[in-house]
Amino acid sequence: MPETKLQDFIYTLIMAFVMVYVMICYNIAIHTGGLNNFVFLEAFNELIYMWPIAIILEFFLIGKIAHKLTFKALDPKKTPSILISYGISIVIVTFMCPIMSLVATILINKPSLDIFISSWLQSMVLSFPMAMCFQLFYAGPIVRFIFNLLKNKLRNIRNKINFISPLSLPPRFPTSQIRYPLFSIGLNSDSRYRTRVLFILIKLYFI
Repeated sequence: MPETKLQDFIYTLIMAFVMVYVMICYNIAIHTGGLNNFVFLEAFNELIYMWPIAIILEFFLIGKIAHKLTFKALDPKKTPSILISYGISIVIVTFMCPIMSLVATILINKPSLDIFISSWLQSMVLSFPMAMCFQLFYAGPIVRFIFNLLKNKLRNIRNKINFISPLSLPPRFPTSQIRYPLFSIGLNSDSRYRTRVLFILIKLYFI
């Protein structure tokens, strides 16, 4: 699970992409009478604006609510982390499904006012079982696996970097004499600044 703000944002990016894309494909298939190959490409037309909306909602609002409610119901010190993850996922889907169904009703379905409420409720009822099952059994485990791979990869890179930080080097330090295990070559002026940027990004990821 994410341990920092940046990790949380990256996790939200991946999870929102997977969930939004799948749910768009699901709803297009419902409206067109079944799943066809064109659905997978057609979904990207709606993903362009539905994905950013989902990211903003989950990262800045729903995710915070989900954590608070889950930690009120479950003691993180006594509850296994996997149950905490599932608890957070259940709360997020419970809030996100009605909201995203409303957004889709307004931006995509665009029903007339006299059937707006019924159209929204129908979209929510049809989407909720799929969203909950896909999140708990597929999207959640898959995204956590991908995220942990990424996190471990970056942690290994950070551990390979010497404790000598490029940020601490004086302007005229003879950088050609420095050797990093990761690169195994001397650093000139340009590569020093590239290394500095890499070092900053990796440090920020774990802050």
